[in-house]
Amino acid sequence: MDGEAVRSVRRAAAIEVIVFVGVILSYIWVWKGTFRGNIPLVLALYFGIGLETHLRRRESLRRIGLSLHNLGAAGKLALAWVGPIVAVIAVAGLLRGTWHPPSHPLMAAVWHLVWGTIQQYGLLAVLFRRLEELLPSESAAGLAAGLLFGAFHFPNPFLAPLAVSFGILASWLYRREPNLLVMGLCHAAVGFTLTHALPLSLTWGMRVGPGVFTM
Repeated sequence: MDGEAVRSVRRAAAIEVIVFVGVILSYIWVWKGTFRGNIPLVLALYFGIGLETHLRRRESLRRIGLSLHNLGAAGKLALAWVGPIVAVIAVAGLLRGTWHPPSHPLMAAVWHLVWGTIQQYGLLAVLFRRLEELLPSESAAGLAAGLLFGAFHFPNPFLAPLAVSFGILASWLYRREPNLLVMGLCHAAVGFTLTHALPLSLTWGMRVGPGVFTM
């Protein structure tokens, strides 16, 4: 691409990132729960912005990571990195005696899987892919994606730094084997163990935004 085309791509990516981040942060801090239908609205905006970015670039489902073709390879790579993290959290809960399993384990597991996949879609298929167009390197894009992911979990003093680290790792894994199903499962496994293996006094109830101040 010539210089003007590159600048045009970067402008579009910058606008999309700003709008996407603005929707999420404004929802967390301003209008969450303030009117009936706020949840369907934020989901419509969330996925609507994502769909716009994919259609503009003619990105296929396979390209953004919604595919089964590399499920095995992505799973093996993710397991090598995320598996030990989940194991450490689980063992820490056992050693501390703080395991508190959910009353409905299957429902909790399904919820974590759905919620984790939704978050990984936004982090990777939208933010990370657009940041790759905007920034000079994959490493810079991964760092920026991780920092933004951490901002979504602010001001939780436990969760925000973990989110930064996991966002950077998730971006690295996705760049090598893009599979949102696997990354959603990884997010679910980490989220489930954090929620049920560690005490609320440490995780702050996994709350973010103004909810942290209601603990």
